[in-house]
Amino acid sequence: MSRNKNRRSSGNLAYRLIYIVILAIFVYVGVQSFFLARSDKTTYVTAESGSLQNILEYTGVITRQEQVVYSSAAGACEYLYPASRHVSKGTVVCSILDPDYGTLLKEKVSELYQEMLREAGTGEYAGEFAKLNETVVSELTDYTLGKSGSAMGRLYELKANVQQTLGERGNIFMMSQNERVKALLAEQGVYEDKMDEDSVEVSVPYAGMICYTHDGYEGWTAEQVTPAFAEEYTGSYETIASNLQKVKNGDPLYRLVTGENWEITFFAREADGREWEEGDTVSFYIGTREVSGTVSKITNVSGGIKVVISMDSWLEEYADTRLVSVRFIRGGQTGIKIPISCIRTQTYYRIPESYRYKSGDRSGIMVRNGSGDSFYPVTFAWEETTENGEIYLYFRLPEGVSDGAKILQHGTTSTLSLGDARELSYVCTVNGGYQEEKVVQILSQSDAYAVVEGIKLYDRVLVP
Repeated sequence: MSRNKNRRSSGNLAYRLIYIVILAIFVYVGVQSFFLARSDKTTYVTAESGSLQNILEYTGVITRQEQVVYSSAAGACEYLYPASRHVSKGTVVCSILDPDYGTLLKEKVSELYQEMLREAGTGEYAGEFAKLNETVVSELTDYTLGKSGSAMGRLYELKANVQQTLGERGNIFMMSQNERVKALLAEQGVYEDKMDEDSVEVSVPYAGMICYTHDGYEGWTAEQVTPAFAEEYTGSYETIASNLQKVKNGDPLYRLVTGENWEITFFAREADGREWEEGDTVSFYIGTREVSGTVSKITNVSGGIKVVISMDSWLEEYADTRLVSVRFIRGGQTGIKIPISCIRTQTYYRIPESYRYKSGDRSGIMVRNGSGDSFYPVTFAWEETTENGEIYLYFRLPEGVSDGAKILQHGTTSTLSLGDARELSYVCTVNGGYQEEKVVQILSQSDAYAVVEGIKLYDRVLVP
């Protein structure tokens, strides 16, 4: 009885051992599969069809037909139009009045300022006033919510922007009330008809857009822009806040932008020169706005090329801007797309196809030396066919063979000295557990990806 019991115990133990072994095998296979899967994801990528967008970005310098109009008399300046208003030739933009009148106006306007604030939301300039309010709110919001909000440089920029906007806002207040101020002064017997007779009217000599800012580079042309201009430009647009203020003879009154002949000049690398030709119509981005123009001139300069694009429309929102970011987005090459990190470079030797030797199922080169001819198997990474139909093979120099070694032409006694070495791009593919080195030609590339020739669709490419 005890013997049977012992047999059953021994059998159960054997079954347990077998079970534990099988379980251990499954655990081992599972762990290896897990790490293999992780390794596969991080070590290889699959070559897939795709395309690249090539973005070219430059700092552009805006030049245009413009001039600053200066006062020809001293007095009080009374503006009649807000900024960025298009006016026709001969339009009276402002009047220079007797200084005493200006002083009285300033005092009266100070008394009426609070009432003007209450009524600023209505009337002819209500739209312009509302836009400036939105600009102030936007500038303050961008600063307080921006990541670089603590930067002092950004704070000074904010201060300048808000001051300029508030200056324009104040001008619109004044202009919206000019007629009312005149009427109030006339009722009190202060305003006299003689003031109109003695005033100097300032009218525009050409049709255009009036602006109440200037940066000192008005009248510049694209020919004057140099490669160092964008780096050395320290100017900024100052607001001409002269409405109902005293001005002297020679003070700036406004800036007049005439015509649609806006030009943007930038400097590109010589390698990018193939992107443009004179006379081309091109589309590009300034900020988020897509615009178009004509390439009017391309000239060679030290280290690159100078490109001038003539605009065929107004860019009102950039009337107070001298430097802009110009971006060209090119539809890149379509083909087999892989990460740029997969591509490495290596020195390869180049020989005519007739110097390939075969030994059984192996290919290589036959090296002639003093002790006799020696066969060296090599892997030919690329086969190149020239325009005249000649075929050349590329391979790495095998161990034991040096530069300048003589190799035999297959089937003849002719020899060739190895020396045609070239630096080429290559990748390693791993298909079916077999690793193979392949030379690739980069058709197009960005910071992260490249479109190449030399590998097949769905090849598994090793990431170094």
